[in-house]
Amino acid sequence: MTKQGPTYTVLTANHVVAAPDTYTIRTSTGKDYQVTRSVLLQKGQNAPDLAVVTFKSTKYYPVVTLGDSEQATVGTPIFVFGYPGFPASITNQTERNFEFSSGFDMNRALSLCHLCVNSR
Repeated sequence: MTKQGPTYTVLTANHVVAAPDTYTIRTSTGKDYQVTRSVLLQKGQNAPDLAVVTFKSTKYYPVVTLGDSEQATVGTPIFVFGYPGFPASITNQTERNFEFSSGFDMNRALSLCHLCVNSR
């Protein structure tokens, strides 16, 4: 989302960092960084599943600008990315592959969170 000096701020899912633990961020180059701070944004069961984490790096990584979700309509392009996983009972996979998927907002009423992402 943003970079100030060597500190990057990243939007993630609340359920990813909800438990008190030590977390790492893996960048698009495959480099891992320790999360230095996490803020859980989900304040209730029906609130969006969002959190913000930070990490420090002197390397350059591109950041995005979040658009105004109130401007999104059915048919607005959306992007979803992350490391999807499966329960341990289904697979013994320990390393997950990064996935980036594009699609369209199909129903504002059913969407949990509307974020328009614009590359900067």
